[in-house]
Amino acid sequence: MKYAFLSFALLPGLAATAAAQTYGFETDLSGWTTGGNVAIEDASTFGPTATEGSSYVVLDTGDRTVDMDFGATPTPNPTGVTAADLGLGLDKSTLDAAFSIDSYDLSYLSRTFTVNAGDTITFDWKFLTNEFPDAFNEFNDTAFFATSFGDLGALAQVNSASYMDFPSAIVSYESDWMSGSITATSSGSMTLLFGVVDDGGNEVASMLAVDNLTITAVPEPSTYAALAGLGVLGLVVLRRRRQ
Repeated sequence: MKYAFLSFALLPGLAATAAAQTYGFETDLSGWTTGGNVAIEDASTFGPTATEGSSYVVLDTGDRTVDMDFGATPTPNPTGVTAADLGLGLDKSTLDAAFSIDSYDLSYLSRTFTVNAGDTITFDWKFLTNEFPDAFNEFNDTAFFATSFGDLGALAQVNSASYMDFPSAIVSYESDWMSGSITATSSGSMTLLFGVVDDGGNEVASMLAVDNLTITAVPEPSTYAALAGLGVLGLVVLRRRRQ
């Protein structure tokens, strides 16, 4: 007995899950909140290559023409960033306790997104510094991230970071590009913040570069149900009419 199989094309709305949102920091920082010294840098003039496109955003704890002197437009670095500026319940005592530092000047970048539980936020980051790593754990400048869901973690610290053998000419020490990932634990509005902070003084600056931030949504339950239904239909078998 011969069989024929029916085939079905997925409806356009079900053919793929929600498109990922990617922020490559190519042109401007529209939609982002910044504090301190934050700017988009072109890889061709700044130094490190980009992981997406040709630019990335750099958070810097110092005045670049004084502390780094690599030709960027001078931007004064404000001191005394307050908890109200940062939000997320962050203040000096919170950062000091979390990272075992005496936090000084700080620059930060933040944005609020609408997410569903299970959505993933991935990003690439690089730590750059002119501080000297030492066994006494002094001047342990720190790059970190935080979310309004209660996440707070160090990305890198001067005395524990892994550095490239041949850093860019702009700094003495530079990590390779690293990848980070955060999973949304709840649905709703989520604020994501990146920061870099001086420890024990602001004479020597450190920087955090961020690139290729992507939010990947999990499919809605209704999408799974619809796909399952189409899968069943696709297995329908028609018998050949009797001769």
